[in-house]
Amino acid sequence: MFERFSEKAIKSIVLAQQEARRYCHNSVGTEHILLGVLGEGSGIAAQVLRPRVQISDVREKVEALMGRGLSAPSIELPFTPRARAALQMADAERERLGHTALDTGHILWALLPADPLDINAGSVAARALEDLGLDCAQLREKALELLQNPEVVDEQPKEIQDAQTLAIPPVLTDTRFACPHCCELIRIGASVCRYCRRSPSDHYRRCHACAEWIQDKATICRFCKTPESQPPGT
Repeated sequence: MFERFSEKAIKSIVLAQQEARRYCHNSVGTEHILLGVLGEGSGIAAQVLRPRVQISDVREKVEALMGRGLSAPSIELPFTPRARAALQMADAERERLGHTALDTGHILWALLPADPLDINAGSVAARALEDLGLDCAQLREKALELLQNPEVVDEQPKEIQDAQTLAIPPVLTDTRFACPHCCELIRIGASVCRYCRRSPSDHYRRCHACAEWIQDKATICRFCKTPESQPPGT
């Protein structure tokens, strides 16, 4: 997928990885991607966001929502399932619009919910912006408006070899996921992580709404805020 990213989009993903490390987080989530497209500075996402919000305010809000880890991870950071889904949605929107390159505007559009029932309504990125008084639906419409301007979107994708040199974090595939203990990518169905030798389900389980890893004792998902006391169908 990254072979279709514009230079600005690639830069925003690299910045997102840096933002995740800034907070000592073990994966790249929607909140880090939001900070990445905002921090990139000149793409469509930045054009939409910068007149309305300061990156320092978003950083403070992300920290208030997610906190900080104890130490910076030394491993490559995978995307969370929600962040991965947003990037896939951005690529689908790029294709629908007939664009050659995937821009930061496509990414911003995919990060934001169209309405309160949208799948992205509970993402950390959306919650951060809403807590800062912004209307995500209006931001989404503005991003789409700029994306539909052919004079704005004429950038060509970077070559994939250039993307690889920028240390883009790995995308989780349908056959791998990040171990909740060490964040290394392991095969779906593995009973023990080959790296840390712990069971992925040891003290952790998947949220039934957003599929993020949460602690067994959690009564509400810290990512999508869905109550977890009762699994679906019970």
